Amino acid sequence: MSALQSSRVASHSTATTSAARLYITCHARSACAAQQQSRRPNACSAPRQRHPCVRVRAEKKEYYDYKDMPPLPLTVTRIHIPKLDYTVVSKQNEEMRLASLAIFYDIYKDEQYKSRLTRKSAMTALCMYDRDDVQEAQNTPGDYPNIDLLFRVYNQGMDLDFVVEEFMPNSPPHSTEICTMHLASRIPGSSTQRVACRANRSAAPRSSRLVAAGLKENVAKLAPTTDIARVRVGSWVLENVEGKKASVSIYAHLAATYGGKLTPEAAKEGLQLYGEVVEDAKQRPGAHPSIDLLLRVQQQAGGEPQDLVVEQRT
Repeated sequence: MSALQSSRVASHSTATTSAARLYITCHARSACAAQQQSRRPNACSAPRQRHPCVRVRAEKKEYYDYKDMPPLPLTVTRIHIPKLDYTVVSKQNEEMRLASLAIFYDIYKDEQYKSRLTRKSAMTALCMYDRDDVQEAQNTPGDYPNIDLLFRVYNQGMDLDFVVEEFMPNSPPHSTEICTMHLASRIPGSSTQRVACRANRSAAPRSSRLVAAGLKENVAKLAPTTDIARVRVGSWVLENVEGKKASVSIYAHLAATYGGKLTPEAAKEGLQLYGEVVEDAKQRPGAHPSIDLLLRVQQQAGGEPQDLVVEQRT
């Protein structure tokens, strides 16, 4: 064998041995990796730890219409009820509670309510809210906390003091300021409007805000009467049955608002709540006994008020 042949044989032997070592090394590493992988727990088969799901009911935004509701005050920073440690509205949540900001401030400034939440002021406030919001609040408690609060005050006959914290600008007392409010940034779809911001409001009649266009709309804003069995005025009895539920709602509201007395003022408000049906009752005496009674009481301006009794179901 020549020297050249011997050199090639040696080179081939060396290359073959190196390749074999490389194969053995790679195979050993693969086997080791596979063994280690087999020892690891299967991530897909291992049970996952599930965290408990906590559902929180989100508050819904109140509907506010500057045309039909009281004006928004510019100076209020917070409205709260100390006895309940409850904040009705503040700068942090006023975007969700614009209607409450306007309505509670309007009640606060009305002298006849003396800055208190009672059955009468609560019902007045409820009648200022959007009808759909009030109905939805009754169906799903928690969506509108302030409407829930007003229903609680009305149903439980509570008497609460509430406080309005406001920054008063330098202006003469007992004056009415006209302020330019940029409602476009607070109310979607509206442009800049001029809104009267009153520092003091007189005890104006509330009938125009308590009633809507018709009987159905007005009754929808009153408190539910499922627990009421009947209403009595002297010997006159009004049972809570189908066809009479609207009248029961109105008379129960009058009893709560006027301290269980059917006065001419109460009769006037009751007739306003009946809406368009009053005209039919005047044209057909006897067709609507509940309205006939209110008409008689209203005409007896100087008479003794009658007891208006609401009997609960047992």
